[in-house]
Amino acid sequence: CKGCTKVSENINSKKSTLKEILQEDNLNKSLEEYPKEVIEDKDKLLQVIEYSSSPQSFKIIHGDVNIGVVGKGFRMMFSKQEAGLISLCYDGVEYITRVPRTSFFRATTDNDRGNGHDFRTAQWQIAGANQKLEGFKYIEENGKIVLTYKFIMPTSIKTNNIVK
Repeated sequence: CKGCTKVSENINSKKSTLKEILQEDNLNKSLEEYPKEVIEDKDKLLQVIEYSSSPQSFKIIHGDVNIGVVGKGFRMMFSKQEAGLISLCYDGVEYITRVPRTSFFRATTDNDRGNGHDFRTAQWQIAGANQKLEGFKYIEENGKIVLTYKFIMPTSIKTNNIVK
């Protein structure tokens, strides 16, 4: 990849700090953007840099009811019927067991119960639990895909939840 040889030489030379390497190679990333374990392990940092510098490193697969995204070390599957991410596998480990849903309610505290907050906001607990898919669309361009799910919710005021 462009610049990876130089990064590799800098990392292996042990003459520079990781911060200096990132600045010198103009990768436009600060150390905060890398996970702690990547910063501490120079080999992992090099792998991340090589992967993020490579052109389209994934493939989009269209099925009848699912859209898959497969890349080096990961795969994702989005359902048109279940309205969301149904599978996320990274390095052979599955991280998603069911479609994540947005929630608009939190557990109440003693203060909440004392001032009636739980009663006043109960519709949001119901809305999150009973949202219904109203629309699905996707846009595929320039080697990326953006999926948009639109949900309607049972609230007293018409409310939509759009997940991209």
